[in-house]
Amino acid sequence: MNQLNKLWNRLSWPQRVWLAVAAVAVSGGIFSLNRWTQERDFKPLFSGLAPEDAGAVTARLREMAVDTDWAVKVPRSWCLRAKWPKLASN
Repeated sequence: MNQLNKLWNRLSWPQRVWLAVAAVAVSGGIFSLNRWTQERDFKPLFSGLAPEDAGAVTARLREMAVDTDWAVKVPRSWCLRAKWPKLASN
């Protein structure tokens, strides 16, 4: 830790700023890459529904406190679970 402190103190202010900007950029890149890889395997929960069926599904999702302003996407493995057909039938 002492060596890092000495190194930091030897840097000029512009070098410190660039180092901080680079650290933030790398952290942001890692975070973005992580989010992208997690959301890549998502697919729409339902598609091709009749308007009245889509309204019923949307109402049920709102009751479950699921944000339905945009497309409702879930992990691919969830689409095979038994609870989703129950949701569509309610």
